[in-house]
Amino acid sequence: MAALRYELEGGGRRFAIGRRFAIGRAAENDLALPDDAAVSRQHAVIIATAEGHEIEDLSSANGTFVERAGARPRVSGRLALRDGDVICAGGARLVYEQGGEAPAAAEDTAMIDAGLTQVPEITRAGSVVPVGLPPRDATLEADEGRGRRLLLLTAVSAIAAVAAAVVSLLLGSVF
Repeated sequence: MAALRYELEGGGRRFAIGRRFAIGRAAENDLALPDDAAVSRQHAVIIATAEGHEIEDLSSANGTFVERAGARPRVSGRLALRDGDVICAGGARLVYEQGGEAPAAAEDTAMIDAGLTQVPEITRAGSVVPVGLPPRDATLEADEGRGRRLLLLTAVSAIAAVAAAVVSLLLGSVF
């Protein structure tokens, strides 16, 4: 069974890849990377084919890249994965292992890094699902968006006020 090895400073973690494996910041992804601002909510997906697996970028803002044989092309459309390919999404480096096996030991589901907020868990069917933080509330996300818009509006208003004051000082000294 194919797998992804998520490389971290203190080691790594392996995730089994089934028919479809989603990567992104949102908690509902198979690999959730909630603390990486360079990763889109639905960033990329790995899809099983008759020949192996293909990766598809889901129109992410910062792109998905695959390191292979010294090159690092940006994924556009679908790209067939080869054993040893390194998938780069934001700061994450994921190594595609065509013949890899999913972890089975209990210690493989333990927290390995205090910054890791989604811990994989093996289900009876053998697929990996993220567990840990509960899904974010949609109303909370809407409130955060409203706060960002208000902050942006306040900053633009302050800049406009400063610009108006500078223009009036300049015009006052000319006339």
